[in-house]
Amino acid sequence: MISAMDYDRVTGSPLEQDMSETVVEIASAPSENSLYLPELRDTGIGLHDEERIRAVDALNQLLVDAQALSSRPGAQNDLSDMISALDRRIRVLGGDPIRDMEDVSDLTLVSDVPPDTPAAASSADWRILLDGARQAARTALDEGDHATYHLLARTVIEPVETLIWQMTCVG
Repeated sequence: MISAMDYDRVTGSPLEQDMSETVVEIASAPSENSLYLPELRDTGIGLHDEERIRAVDALNQLLVDAQALSSRPGAQNDLSDMISALDRRIRVLGGDPIRDMEDVSDLTLVSDVPPDTPAAASSADWRILLDGARQAARTALDEGDHATYHLLARTVIEPVETLIWQMTCVG
């Protein structure tokens, strides 16, 4: 059962809806430019191949964005658990996580900033990660992939919302 609080968090706020045109749609049907490897392993978890492909694609995009943000000073601790959880879920779905840093820099949606830029310097990059996670969570929920939905709600959406709030209100 999905709580109203989780559903509200995933469906977003007016801020998320206003920014929706600036975020690349990552939870759509697979395309030629898909991030997944076309030979998805059968995992026997009860999801159709198309659903698993969409989930792997969305999770890989979130993974590369999180890895790009984790390379900034001060972000490593905030993102190591998230990166591990996304990596694990991609494998459970039969996909291969994108871990090569050259691929990460080519595929990330977050801005390219000098290496010494603090992680908190741009909340816009964190919002890209948040918006992508919300969109992927909605798709996972619509397709009955409750494990991916819950992973995104607890491991990506909630901590990134808190981080953005801290950057906006506290820091």
